[in-house]
Amino acid sequence: MASGTNGPPLHSRLLQKLNRDVPTDWPSHSIFKVPNHLRRISKQAYDPQVISIGPYHHGKGQLKKMEVYKMCCLKKLLVRRTERSLERYLTALKDMEEKAREFYSEPLNHIGGEKFVEMMLLDGCFIIELIRKSTMGENDLPFAPFFSSRAMLDLLLVENQLPFFILLKLFDMTVMSNDQAKDFKAMAIKFFSKIMPGSLGIPKNQDIKHLLGLLHDSSQAPSPDFQEVRIFCLPEKVIRSQCPEVELNCCSSEVVRSSPPEPQEDQEIELAEADQEIELAENEQEIEIGSRVPISSRQYCRAPSIAFPSPASSEEILGTAVWPASLVGFWPFNKLRLWCKRAPDANSKEWRFISSATELNEAGINFKKIKGRLFDIKFQKGVMSIPTLSVNDHTESILRNLVVYEQCFEGTSSKCFTDYLIFMDCLINKGKDVKLLCRHRVIDNWLGDHVVVATLFNKVHDSVFISKDNFSYAGLFIEVNKHCKRKWNLWKANLWHNYFNTPWAVISFFGAVFLLLLSVLESVFEIRYFLQ
Repeated sequence: MASGTNGPPLHSRLLQKLNRDVPTDWPSHSIFKVPNHLRRISKQAYDPQVISIGPYHHGKGQLKKMEVYKMCCLKKLLVRRTERSLERYLTALKDMEEKAREFYSEPLNHIGGEKFVEMMLLDGCFIIELIRKSTMGENDLPFAPFFSSRAMLDLLLVENQLPFFILLKLFDMTVMSNDQAKDFKAMAIKFFSKIMPGSLGIPKNQDIKHLLGLLHDSSQAPSPDFQEVRIFCLPEKVIRSQCPEVELNCCSSEVVRSSPPEPQEDQEIELAEADQEIELAENEQEIEIGSRVPISSRQYCRAPSIAFPSPASSEEILGTAVWPASLVGFWPFNKLRLWCKRAPDANSKEWRFISSATELNEAGINFKKIKGRLFDIKFQKGVMSIPTLSVNDHTESILRNLVVYEQCFEGTSSKCFTDYLIFMDCLINKGKDVKLLCRHRVIDNWLGDHVVVATLFNKVHDSVFISKDNFSYAGLFIEVNKHCKRKWNLWKANLWHNYFNTPWAVISFFGAVFLLLLSVLESVFEIRYFLQ
């Protein structure tokens, strides 16, 4: 077959395209447009209402008025630092322009170099001044409190981001020696904690892409009041011979406190009881308390324990300021164990969705609110413990943008918000489920209408990809479904659902029981009277 006479052969044309248009490395952008199939569901959740940050919404009609306020913030910053020139800021940003452009997934050819640098300077200084003044309690912002609150939400939109390294650079260039707060990351977390669902900690990840990514990672970090303990789990090949029939799943709920107990004289921290097996092992698997242990990485283990390189005195260990938050498996002082429980027998791929909160309650499952990170959900002995979620006007937009970030950014393997929303959608089908969770203070409903909250959770993860193999709550779902399938729980659920589904049915039942007891008593007295 002829290759054609009006141009180079197909082979040459393809090579030219590959060399000219296709990068060698797969692009890894972190600031992207929301996919159309998600935007169609709730456009207002992804579009800024007050202020544009970055190039995607720059210059749009209703957002132009805030450009004046950006200039005011830049001027106030210069006055505070007694500077008159912008030269050093512009020079620094020009050097970082190429790297900053690579963060955006969409072509930015329509924005020239000077315009791009100006945009980064104004947007970056606005963010820094807003966060600094708000966290320091200064009230001289050039706009009304309403705009500050709405701007806070706009700064967490996935399309409304600046590269985080730009913000860090500008903050380092503008911080003063007499400033009380000099950690921009901590200031930003404190600033956004007012509207973020759940508690926030300082993330270990140093490669923060933007503010939304910072808040995503902060939601998974341990609380600032606690530290982490490193646990060493014996390798599977060593332990399997010791207890081949028992499979344990390391529970990640234990945290440690920074205030140690009183030291005990002449007492030593000994190695784990399994030190002989440790010596035989070639490698040790490191597990961190506070990090989620996926079902797929369950290990056969007899006694996961803290391993010290050598016996140490209690005085030396006190210097580390790392202590258990509870005395679970901790007696006496010389042994410290990680709390373990039996893992689900089923494979993680075989999990099924759980029923609604009302149906679970009918099956004998109670709900309990706990403190902690949003994702620290536990199920034990028929009690589901869930951290409180405050639902307000900002909740849907924040959750949707965090889910888009998880779905579209290849740099994060964590799908914690996606999995959490799947979990909540299972619990909430109707307004009565929200009412039940509010009664147990699992949900703090600031929207008022329980049906509105139910609709929010039923739709917030529409068109979202769910990983069946790496679902965070697979083990919990297996345990809950196992509990509900027990005969007594099935009978109880069927009884409440089909016969006691209204208050009048319950009243009628107890009324009938009361009449039956009266009839029995009457018969007993008649028999006794007859016998006498």
